[in-house]
Amino acid sequence: MGEGGNENKFGKKQFQEHGPKTSAKKWTDRDNNPCVAEADASYKCLHETNFDRKSCQTYFVNYQNCQRFWMNISKERRRLGIKPSLPPPEERDRILQEMG
Repeated sequence: MGEGGNENKFGKKQFQEHGPKTSAKKWTDRDNNPCVAEADASYKCLHETNFDRKSCQTYFVNYQNCQRFWMNISKERRRLGIKPSLPPPEERDRILQEMG
């Protein structure tokens, strides 16, 4: 076994207990996804309507609009060389206020 004890008996590295965020956690974290509230609202609607997608269409459109808005903000910031391309939560609030 290798040093540090993080390899299995085949010499392959194993994941550490407190490794990087999983994809699911990344998308439910407001720091990485500014549309968490919209996603939660659409999931809640699905659960409340027994997964009747037609009843939740407004929530889906709202989520898609949110994603589109922040994707455009990220593209513009990348074009201008501003890092990070996705603004942190405090800056997002200011951007939304400026947009009206």
